[in-house]
Amino acid sequence: MYIIDAQVRVAQINERFELNLPEDASNYETIGGLVFSKIGRIPRLGESITTDEGVMLTVTKMRSRQILTIKMILPEQKAENTNPEKTE
Repeated sequence: MYIIDAQVRVAQINERFELNLPEDASNYETIGGLVFSKIGRIPRLGESITTDEGVMLTVTKMRSRQILTIKMILPEQKAENTNPEKTE
């Protein structure tokens, strides 16, 4: 799980985490813009989207109508969280 500033560019996240999140320069450049675009309206705190490749993005902090931070959970992290196994 990562907490990301919503102003970070999608291209930077793709490069850093070896992802293929959608980039649409005509509509958005930042991860906050991606979330806003996919939801299609001003999101609410705690609202989430899941991308085609299974990345979960959740709005964790807002100021008025602006997304400030986003929690990003990568697909392998989701699998770890939903399938807790104890090894002894």
